[in-house]
Parts: sequence; C-alpha cells; structure tokens
Amino acid sequence: MAEGNRRVLLISCLGQETGGGLFTYDGKTLEQLDTLSTTGLALADDRFGRLLWSSGEAGSVGELLVYDQTGISRYFRIDSLREPHDLAWDGEAFIAVSTMSNSIVWLSPAGEVTRVWKADGDGDAWHLNSLSAVGGRLVAAAFGRFPRHRGWADGNAEGSGIVFDLATGEDIVSGLSCPHDPRLLDGLWLVCNSGQRELVAVEPSSGTISHRVQLDGWTRGLAVTGDRVYVGESANRASPAPGELGSLAVIDRQTWAVVDRVALPCQEVFDVIEVPLTVAQGVRQGFRTNPLRTMEQDQHALFNAVGVRPARLWAVGEPLPAAACRVRIEATVPGELELGTIHECGCLIENLGDAILVSAPPNPVHISYRWFAGRRPNDVIEGGRSVLPEALVPAAARTCTFSLTTPEWPGDYRLVVTLVQEQVAWFDDLDEQNAWSGSIRIG
Repeated sequence: MAEGNRRVLLISCLGQETGGGLFTYDGKTLEQLDTLSTTGLALADDRFGRLLWSSGEAGSVGELLVYDQTGISRYFRIDSLREPHDLAWDGEAFIAVSTMSNSIVWLSPAGEVTRVWKADGDGDAWHLNSLSAVGGRLVAAAFGRFPRHRGWADGNAEGSGIVFDLATGEDIVSGLSCPHDPRLLDGLWLVCNSGQRELVAVEPSSGTISHRVQLDGWTRGLAVTGDRVYVGESANRASPAPGELGSLAVIDRQTWAVVDRVALPCQEVFDVIEVPLTVAQGVRQGFRTNPLRTMEQDQHALFNAVGVRPARLWAVGEPLPAAACRVRIEATVPGELELGTIHECGCLIENLGDAILVSAPPNPVHISYRWFAGRRPNDVIEGGRSVLPEALVPAAARTCTFSLTTPEWPGDYRLVVTLVQEQVAWFDDLDEQNAWSGSIRIG
C-alpha cells in the first residue's frame, strides 16, 4: 500500500496504577505516542478529535484536543462535560457523551456547546457510554434506563443494557449486559457485551444473537478493518489481579476466531479507531508544532534533568566518533514524484548512539539525502540539508521534517535518507543501517 494510503489503529487507554495514553498499531508494531489518559476518539474529515479522561467529581471539566497533520490545532475546555466517554462526528459537530450528567452534548468547531440531550434520572443513572452514527441517525449504548444515580451498579445491569435510537428513543438492541461500541456491520449489530466479557452480533429484526466470542476481559473499544475485528480487553477496574493489564483481541471476521492478541502496558482500553497514517503522525507531533519553542524547552529540560544551570543553553556540534553515529530512520516519501520539484517530507529519527546529535557549529549534524540513479557508482546526486528540530539525546526519537528536491532527469532512483555531520561523515557511509532507503520514480 502506498505510504499516503496507509492506515493504522489508534488505541486509547487509561489506568489508575499504570496511567494511560494513546497507542498506534500497524498490524505488527505497537507504539506509544504519549501518556495522556484518553477516552473517546473520532475522525472529523481531515481532523481528529480526542477526549481526555477526567472524573465526574465536582470541579472536574472535559477536555477536547483536535489535531490536523501538523499537530494539535485546537484545545477546548468543556465545563459541562462530566466524565467524558465516547466521541463522534456528524459532519458538522463533535458529539460527546457526558456520562456523569446522564447527557450527550454537541460541540461546534469553536468548542461551544450547541445542543444537549439528557436522559431521565440524576447523575450517572443510565451510564451512557458509546455513540455510533449510522445512515444519518445517531445510536447510543447505555447500561439501562435507571431512575437514580448508579442504579445499574446495584446488581441490576445484567440484561438491562440497551442500544437505542437517540432521536426516537426506540430500542435497537436490548437484553445486554453493560454494552459498549455498537457498530452496524454486514447487516448485523456488533456490540461489546462488556458485562459478559464478550463480543456479540445481533440480528436487527429479531434481536437474537447470531454470533458471540468469549474474550479475556471487560470488552470496550471496537474497530473493523478489512478481514479483522479488533476488540479492547480491559483489566478489572474494581479488583484487578496482580499485574493484570489490558490487551487488544484480533478476531477473524469470517470465522469469528481469536487469531492474535496485542498486549498493552495499561490496565484499561477505552477506544479503538482506524485512521490514516498521516493522522497518527499529527497526534505524535502533538503540541510540538513550533520547532524553536520545543527545541528551547527541551534544552532546558535536558539540563534540569541533571540539575545543572548551563552557562550556555545550546549544545555545540563537536566532531563525533563513528561509534556515536548510530541512528534509526523511518521516512515518509511518495513512490512517485515530479522531476525538479521540492517537497516537505516527514521522518522519524531515533538516536541509537551515546552522544547528543545537534545542528550546531562547528560541525552541525543535518538531515540529508542522496539520489542513486543506479547506472554507475558515481551517478549520485547529493541533497540539501535540513536542521534537526531539537538536540537529539541518546535513546530519544523525534518526528522531523526535511526538504526534498527531486532530480532534473526522469527515471527510477533509489533515495537514501540519513544524517550527515558536516566535514566529518555521512552516517550511512559508516553503516548502511543508519539510513532509510526507498525506490522512487521521477517523471
């Protein structure tokens, strides 16, 4: 699949003992993007919304982060959002579940509450938790229609769970146990029947369960991609077993068999969503949208960590020994580009050496590249230089941007992206593992 069309899973997590965060999973590798405890996730055209976890206690407020491909573009504080759970997008507004106030709120692109739907009962009476937009209508999941706060917690949740049409109040699925994440798939309603630690498929016309998969934890978070169904499995919040953590169950869509499990370093899984890779890259960038600000603050943090007040803030680029020139690079470059054009490309650089890499004199380390035409050893076009966004300390990994100029002649090239320390060495000349390479057609 072309780099620009790649999609990955984003997984939101939390945990009283472990903390939480946002993770990306590409079918092979799990990566933690940050440590912000998170609940609902939603794609909003070319943007992405994320609810941060907060309790329903007095004084708590809801927080919504909105991302584009560059990073965080909006932060909204929603004072009326109490114990935020799920998040959806209806094409015009974000819709958030305010579980502790037994309500659902609509948020404009400016972060203003424009509409509120409230269920009967006080406090967390129904335990509203999940939303799904299907065919122009909005459906929600709840533990049941209870008249008082946490009535569902008195042993009454078994069999009282519902999925219902928000506009009409009509039950779509009933008889469930603490349901989450209704999804309409192949004419069936898929629902995490959390109280029974299972995923079920329900016939809409009869309300009967046609398939069920027994899983290993509290089921919450559901995504379908191609021939796979992904379900979050959470540890027991009330009394977790020692060392018990959450996981992601991978289910074959045809056989309904669990074919894999992905271990997570957090106790609870909250939401799972498939997004374009570019969205995940924007989430990874986060608030680090101003290179000068982040570079300066990272330098201060570097010295604060060792308790030193520096005479000068910026590290200098002294010549590095070969053993220190060790990096891992992953670049995002389209497979076809026009000749003689300039592109802003992204890459992830991890410092595997034991020295600080910095774009500072006298021998600055830069991001660069070379085009290899493949006809003769000397058919090499050396690229320009791009600065590192910050000092890269040992074991650190950062998302960077570099400027790429394509050759003036058409053909098939091998592009090698690496680092170079000026007047010292190209990192890939020392070890070819210190680079990313790809085949690019120039036309």
